[in-house]
Amino acid sequence: MLRERLGTPDMSRRYFSVLVLGCLLGAGLGTAGMSAAAAQADAEPKSIRFADVATGTLTYPALDHLDFREGTFECWVKFAFDPNEYLPAKGYTGMLFLVRLDGDRGGLGIYYYAQDGAKEAGWSCRVGPDSKFHSFGIGTPKQPTFGVWQHLALVWKGREMMAYLDGKESEKVIHNEFPHQGFGDVRSKPIFFGCQYNRYALMTIDDLRVSNVARKPEELGAAVGELKADAFTTILDPFEGDFMPDGKAPTKPTVMLNGPGGLPSAQCRFVTGKFGKGLAFFNEEEKK
Repeated sequence: MLRERLGTPDMSRRYFSVLVLGCLLGAGLGTAGMSAAAAQADAEPKSIRFADVATGTLTYPALDHLDFREGTFECWVKFAFDPNEYLPAKGYTGMLFLVRLDGDRGGLGIYYYAQDGAKEAGWSCRVGPDSKFHSFGIGTPKQPTFGVWQHLALVWKGREMMAYLDGKESEKVIHNEFPHQGFGDVRSKPIFFGCQYNRYALMTIDDLRVSNVARKPEELGAAVGELKADAFTTILDPFEGDFMPDGKAPTKPTVMLNGPGGLPSAQCRFVTGKFGKGLAFFNEEEKK
């Protein structure tokens, strides 16, 4: 019956050849399709666990840059970790230390954390000493947060302090004392980015600006995009670096009133940023 369907031996051989060729082509296309899918999966960013890599730090002198009478701090930040992997939180869960702005008697820090049992994590600004200043929550960013750029800004004038998340005012507090009096002298303190324990700074930052004026919302990076220097800018760092950080070589800010640049530690790397390049506080190649 099979011979009747196929016809002559020559026809049978030709039919068999077509079948083999079709199978080979199909297998090749299938393999190519799987390879393309695998390549796309490899190209997609993968979250990094806190224990996977050591994280770095970045410092600038506060002198001539930070004025607690009036000013603005702002930058873009992108997580290299996925907060959802640690939620609901089992106990207080600190996830990221962004920056500390201190004097010799007090100061403030911006953190990302979750309270015990919380199903969401959020930004917070810790201000002290507690007897004179009020800590406050900045807000919970929109989901997803992993691999997504967020813009944070802190604005202060007199006793008033305001926080902005992605261009929207999220919180406003009035402190019991003026920060420039309660925080003390900034001359001996750095503007400090990252985690001193080299653990909780799985992030990339870009377009860092410090100003000596309380910026309006429409002047912040979330509204205007890539920042330009003006007369009120004390630091503007776009992180367009082309060197291997070692804790000694400075970044190349567009504006910096005191010193050549910020000092990124050896764990940091220049990577793709929000605009051009940015500074990652980790080296993914060293992942355990």
